[in-house]
Amino acid sequence: MRIGVILLCLTALLAGGLPGQSWVQKISGPGLGNPLSSNPLNSDILYAAAGGNRIYISRDRGYTWSNYGALVTGGGIVKSVSVSPADTLQMLVGVESSVGFPDRIMKTADGGSTWTETWSGTFSYYGQPVEFSPHHPDTVYTMGLDTLYRSLDFGSSWDTVCSGRGFNAWCDASIRPDSSNVMYVGDNLSGIWKTADHGASWRKVYSTIGEIPSVAIDPLNPRVAYAGKFGGGGGMVKTTDWGETWHTLIVPSGNRDAWWVTCSPVHPGYVYYGTYTGDTANLGIYVSRDSGTNWTKINSGLTPGALFNYGLLTLDSLTLLALQSNGLYKYQYPTSIDVLQPDGGNYWLDDSVYAIAWTATGLYYVRLEYSIDNGASWTGIADSVPASQSPYLWTTPSVFSVSCLVRISDALFTQTVGTSDSVFTITNAYLTVTAPNGGEAWDAGSLRMISWTSVSFDSLTIEFSPDSGGSWTYVTTVPAAAGAFDW
Repeated sequence: MRIGVILLCLTALLAGGLPGQSWVQKISGPGLGNPLSSNPLNSDILYAAAGGNRIYISRDRGYTWSNYGALVTGGGIVKSVSVSPADTLQMLVGVESSVGFPDRIMKTADGGSTWTETWSGTFSYYGQPVEFSPHHPDTVYTMGLDTLYRSLDFGSSWDTVCSGRGFNAWCDASIRPDSSNVMYVGDNLSGIWKTADHGASWRKVYSTIGEIPSVAIDPLNPRVAYAGKFGGGGGMVKTTDWGETWHTLIVPSGNRDAWWVTCSPVHPGYVYYGTYTGDTANLGIYVSRDSGTNWTKINSGLTPGALFNYGLLTLDSLTLLALQSNGLYKYQYPTSIDVLQPDGGNYWLDDSVYAIAWTATGLYYVRLEYSIDNGASWTGIADSVPASQSPYLWTTPSVFSVSCLVRISDALFTQTVGTSDSVFTITNAYLTVTAPNGGEAWDAGSLRMISWTSVSFDSLTIEFSPDSGGSWTYVTTVPAAAGAFDW
């Protein structure tokens, strides 16, 4: 019976993910579209909007956010964000305008200081109106009503590709990362469409009654793609043959309406989707780690009013963002650092190489520092070391101190810190008596070994005290390298 209880508890823990994982709200706002993006040259830098014309930037993978540039000119709601890998100061955003005004694509070439309108028309209200892939950095697509447009200069100018191909303004489009001529479109009326000639001609490859809010191609296996369904039976569909056929996935949310879908660019088989439905029991965000066979709900931290999903962005298993009905969230994993060496009481020679060792969970990079004044001040050792790169070889400074510490912190999120358990010594010489080390009872006249460890001494004088150090009697002088003397 006891074994059964233990197994039950273990199963529940694994099904729910690591203890402490939780969604944390970073920006409040009503949400719309999928205005989440990363810097193509530096994945520590992320961009987001949350239901207005303000864009935000994070330089630490989503832990903290600040304003990016100026407000996008003309108001409205930013629904997509694209950053050029050729020049990361260039950004394109798709903007849903107020009623009676055309929707717009705005471009900045100076990091958001100024914005210029490069396109206007009518987007589908929901979804992501601009399709861009850093794998094809100059090509951008958008759609107004039933007309498809393409830009070959990162949105500065636009040409008409086609009109009247059987679907209206898309909810989402996805360019195959390995073939810029192939793209899928999920529309808001009839299903999923595919082009193999840069949008000149289209075929319907999946039929439904309702909206396809999102289509996600697996960047690690482009023959595989996923799509969410709003209406038409809800749920999720998947293709494994380059989009030619699609089949329904068995998902925990059943036939409830699904919304955004995204795949990890670094972890094979990791897929995420969110729901957009009034059925509270099945609302939320789900992850599959085996290409859609099994799913886990990851809802901790999301209140009932925050469960309607709009957008998702994942870079890896530690970086997952969600735009929900009340703002932007980051899924934060429990982080920890434990310094193993030096752990206190060590004697390390100056100008010598020693190994700093640690264990860390939930971290990308760590910062290493040392103190020679018991933590009153700190000096850097290394700013950005992979968390898995333990041990790290450190050349100690030319100092003498008995109050040294090593501190290791998360290079991105500095609240996570580990420090040596107690102070250690950096010196140019040291001597330690290893026997006797206290508590022994030695008979008078018996033969006993005195032993020691030492560095940087040629010879040592041995003395003993019969009165706790009140007086000392000379025994002998020996070579320090001997390490022991029979007394």
